[in-house]
Amino acid sequence: MTNSYTTVPGLFRKFLFAGVALAMSVLYSVSSWGQTAATYDFSASSGSYTAITGGTVLFTGGTTDDAFSPLQTINSFSFGGVTYTGMSACTNGWVALGTAASTNSAWNYNPYTSALAPAGVTAALFPMQVDMNMQTGAEIRWEYLAGPNETVIQFANCRRYNLTETLNFQVRLNHTTGVVRYVYGTQTPANTTTTFRVGIRSGNPIPAIGTTLLPLSLKNVPIGVTQTWQDAQVGPTTAMNFLLSSGTATTTLPSGTTFTFTPQAAPPFVNPIVTFGAVGSVTSSGATVSWTAPTNATQYDVQYRSVTASPAAQSAWTTAVTGLGATTYAITGLTPLTTYQVRVRARSLTNNSRYSHIPPITGGTNADGYTVSGTFTTNAAPPVVTQVNAGNPVCSSGGQNVTITGT
Repeated sequence: MTNSYTTVPGLFRKFLFAGVALAMSVLYSVSSWGQTAATYDFSASSGSYTAITGGTVLFTGGTTDDAFSPLQTINSFSFGGVTYTGMSACTNGWVALGTAASTNSAWNYNPYTSALAPAGVTAALFPMQVDMNMQTGAEIRWEYLAGPNETVIQFANCRRYNLTETLNFQVRLNHTTGVVRYVYGTQTPANTTTTFRVGIRSGNPIPAIGTTLLPLSLKNVPIGVTQTWQDAQVGPTTAMNFLLSSGTATTTLPSGTTFTFTPQAAPPFVNPIVTFGAVGSVTSSGATVSWTAPTNATQYDVQYRSVTASPAAQSAWTTAVTGLGATTYAITGLTPLTTYQVRVRARSLTNNSRYSHIPPITGGTNADGYTVSGTFTTNAAPPVVTQVNAGNPVCSSGGQNVTITGT
């Protein structure tokens, strides 16, 4: 006779194993579809800068250099798929999220591309990352604002290392939407070639474009051409820099300039396109572009515009197609001998990635391609016979005169 209780452990083990398998499957799915910095959308706009005066002061005046504030407790904030309740600010113009404040000077100097990650710091926000030190009248403070449900970290009257200038900017974390905003105030920059790094980063391994790093760039226009920080675009490499100097009046940062990083709503998250094929079938009126499908993408939007020397005179983007189900598209209706920029956005039924700009004609990987040289240039139009013998029949007597338009 077999006791009935001996079957219970076996049955329990079956349910236990099934439960563990299901849990592992869920965890695997979450990690596979996890939100990273690169899946955030980016936009630049004009707005207004409103200084905060309450909250907690982290640094004031003096000559404080390469310092990190003690860890500050904030309301829960979701960034890059992780919920954070700890924040610390660095005097070098950036903010860390995690469970501890950094004590690593190398990380403080170069968090944008550093492979080093101090324990507990797993995300970083760079509104104006550069070597800075405090000066008389400078201040870094933070405050929670109940109305917009935002935590604001404010850098006031700061400066690049030992320069005579004032820089004012904020990082704003919206606890309802998960949106990160950089808002810039009035700037009085020094005459210098020292540049800033701007962007967002999730995770603490070596950052990579297309996954854990979203760098911004102003390198889409030639030196000497008028531009503002509102012309910023997602950058193609980790070496992207922002210029701000009294000696370069053509590059300005108007007060109220706002950079907005918006997370996707819910998994599965769509990664941006990072690999493009070479542009093919270039004619006088079109070209064919192609790319490699990123994770979770099912549809694509393709836009193009002609290249001009100044962003102020830049033409608007023209939508060539939306909801495309393929990874190649033939753009038509273009103008002969014209250079075009092309960008593509990956989509799913529920989410949009940011637009990725197709690099110059040879294609490439992790090359965003937003450069003044554009993606490709159309060919010259073929010659066209517009008049024969001044309008007389071709076979009329006498010599024949043919007028050809084009080259």
